[in-house]
Amino acid sequence: FRSGGPGGEIGGHFARTSQINYFADIDIGGSLSLDHVISGEGEFIVTNPTNFNNGIQVGHFSVSDVPRSFIGWQIAEPSGGSGYRFMAQLILADGTVLRSNTPLRVINALNTPFTWSYRFDPVAGTSGSGQLTFTLLSGTTVVGTTSVELTTAQRAIGASFDAFGVSTPPSDRKSTRL
Repeated sequence: FRSGGPGGEIGGHFARTSQINYFADIDIGGSLSLDHVISGEGEFIVTNPTNFNNGIQVGHFSVSDVPRSFIGWQIAEPSGGSGYRFMAQLILADGTVLRSNTPLRVINALNTPFTWSYRFDPVAGTSGSGQLTFTLLSGTTVVGTTSVELTTAQRAIGASFDAFGVSTPPSDRKSTRL
């Protein structure tokens, strides 16, 4: 994953456990909220998804609040042979999980370079309460764009973010190598 500036890489074995685990930059210059424009972009390659039964989240999240707020995107295991699922995802301060209704599906993801980006606009969306948009590219081909819109009530719940990186949600399932 690369988050701007000089190229950097992370990777490894991301295991699902009973606790949230993460690899992150925790010095992002302060805390962000749903009142801010929030964005991220980078590249990734799935190299060894043996027994992938997992979700991996990439984005901004809170390392100091429980439940942990999150804004960015998630890759989830293939479902019913229809490919890996990529979706915009937002977790509010009360633990409410909002995901794009229609995930992007990629059937042949192994060893394929992808470019991704997400952007949260605090005044976009039908109600003007905020919209998170996620775009996935394979080379110069747009795989798709998907989004999550906040309602006024969801926006009022709020969320805060003080880190950027990779995290996995808590579970007792298998692990994934990325």
